[in-house]
Amino acid sequence: MLRTLPCLTALALVLAACSGGGGGDSGGTPGGTTSGGAPTTTGGTTTTGGTTTTTGGTGTTTTGGTGTTTTGGTTTTTGGTTTGGTTTPTLSQAISAGGGAAFDAQNAQGGGTVGLTVGTDGGLAFTRSRGALAFGTDARSDQGDGFFIYENQTSNAVATFSQPGNPLDYTAFGFWAVVNPAQTGNGTVTLSDAGSFFGGVRTASTAVPTTGTAGYAGKAAALAYGSDLKASVLDGGFVASADFAAHTLSGTATLSDQTGAAWGTVQTGTLSITGGGFSGSGATSSLGHTGNANGRFFGPAADEIGGAFSLTGPSTVKGSFGAAAQ
Repeated sequence: MLRTLPCLTALALVLAACSGGGGGDSGGTPGGTTSGGAPTTTGGTTTTGGTTTTTGGTGTTTTGGTGTTTTGGTTTTTGGTTTGGTTTPTLSQAISAGGGAAFDAQNAQGGGTVGLTVGTDGGLAFTRSRGALAFGTDARSDQGDGFFIYENQTSNAVATFSQPGNPLDYTAFGFWAVVNPAQTGNGTVTLSDAGSFFGGVRTASTAVPTTGTAGYAGKAAALAYGSDLKASVLDGGFVASADFAAHTLSGTATLSDQTGAAWGTVQTGTLSITGGGFSGSGATSSLGHTGNANGRFFGPAADEIGGAFSLTGPSTVKGSFGAAAQ
């Protein structure tokens, strides 16, 4: 369960820290640098299992984790997935390298288009018509539930970002919000702007299957708010099915509110697959909302999906999702 709402309140009141997150940059586990398995000693040099290997002498080392091969004292480290002679980096690797990942952001609640760039250090930089919004890793905390929380106390803003590699290797998603401190307090949060996003290492349109079916499972997160802009944070599971022969995909998010009480479901409706993405205007909720949804495939061969939905009706709901093939 996301613990973002207390963080939003704290930010709006310009408090020193968010009590729910654990503080600081807990970092998660970046793809391609995972340590795993037991330490192994070869050629007089200690090597920690994972995808980072140091060797010495002329020995041979095999390490746990993701595809590391050491031969004759020379280390070759590989990450991601190799398909047809081309290696697809994980999202963590792409971020660290400063290329290979791209993000899509919904239009902001306050109007206007939004762009997102993720820095090599994991910092977030949003461009929007109401001014740039940046989140550094010095104010990032690990929720312990697969999400990072970023704070910008100067702007009274917060962002959630699903942790690369936990469990999605190629995809990330989340939302951001700027609150109105003058109208926030007593357990309520009033927004002044908000939106959601998704992205990662995209699947080439030529690598998306054209036959067969696939099921996906993962998570979704959203903000719901009324005409008074008082917000609730929602999160829960997300499942989807793709029919590649029919060029369609549909998904359902089952969401709960901050207290853990069931909020309802969001159905994407039937989305049309075109190239490496999918979209449609038939999204609905069990509470009577209507709207649209869109997304993309990520990974070397449509291994994962990420997307966003935007609904209006009893309230406005802006959310995003990410899921892996099962």
